[in-house]
Amino acid sequence: MTKFDFEILKTEVLKGHKIAGTKDYETRVIITRDDQVIFNDVLKVRKSKSGIFPETDAIKKKIPAAAIRKELVDELKEYFKKVR
Repeated sequence: MTKFDFEILKTEVLKGHKIAGTKDYETRVIITRDDQVIFNDVLKVRKSKSGIFPETDAIKKKIPAAAIRKELVDELKEYFKKVR
């Protein structure tokens, strides 16, 4: 079973962005599968009124398995829906 843990390290409000209230979040992501850490790194996630946008280029470079990448993006979006 794959487990995802997220910790927001830093939040930055983007001033002058075309969508008001846009924020960038530096997020520590830890992915564990069968009690072994398979990913432990910091990713940026942008959240605005129009949606949640994880840094997909970094995810593609750092995680080779497509299924885990998709699951990570889905989990990040679900987690950030709850963040105010």
